[in-house]
Amino acid sequence: MAETNAEQLQRIQSNARTTDIVGIAHDYILLDLDFWFLIELAERAQEMESNCKALTIEWRDGVLENKRFREALDFYANAETYKTNVVNQWEPINPISRDGGEIALQALKGGVQHDKTRS
Repeated sequence: MAETNAEQLQRIQSNARTTDIVGIAHDYILLDLDFWFLIELAERAQEMESNCKALTIEWRDGVLENKRFREALDFYANAETYKTNVVNQWEPINPISRDGGEIALQALKGGVQHDKTRS
């Protein structure tokens, strides 16, 4: 029966430790098969590290995108956004009319975050 990766790595480590204990001055010789296994393992570790970095960046971008969407939704969910200014009878306007969907568009495009002073 073939060794699993974990068993092969454990055997290599055990042989290297045994060499240290016996005192053969670190002259442990790797079998060709073990050498290429360790090279492949190192390459997979590099690939996984690269994938991890990419996923971390993707996660961070998702967190920032989620924050933009929440801020935009807060603007549209706020009842004050829909109240009309009736002081100026010539041009009654409310923040939602003034916005015209711009905050949502900016959040979707990844643009500037909502400026709460506009409301």
